[in-house]
Amino acid sequence: MLLYGYVIMCNHVHAIMGAKEDTNGLSGLIRDYKRFTSKQLIHWVLSKKKERRRDWMIAIFRHGAFESGNLDLFQIWMHHNCPMVITQNKFFNQKFNYIHPNPVKAGIVRNPEEYIYSSATNYAGFDENILNVIIIDDWSVIGLVG
Repeated sequence: MLLYGYVIMCNHVHAIMGAKEDTNGLSGLIRDYKRFTSKQLIHWVLSKKKERRRDWMIAIFRHGAFESGNLDLFQIWMHHNCPMVITQNKFFNQKFNYIHPNPVKAGIVRNPEEYIYSSATNYAGFDENILNVIIIDDWSVIGLVG
């Protein structure tokens, strides 16, 4: 996965990403991302015996599996998502400029780069970031048309 931008909010995630190789297209990339992160999150929650929100998170994940009819014990992600294939620089810029202000609109921070769970910190040049992203100054270099 190539990660160009992201914002992790309390109830949803925005990500601008691409695949290193065209394995199964966008749906395959999202499927694999959800599978990997679900396993990691469930493992983390179950291993944190002293985490005060542990029981609450387990209950939420179990309820999600029950409501969806999922055969697994836990469900982290919703089954649907809203993938959009970005083929033009204008559309890329629009999406990129949409995701970073999310924490500002939610009243969490005053400026996008103050929110640590966002690639806005990477693009602001901060040294401490929770995820590394591929910084793109010229969107045309990633193969967009237009």
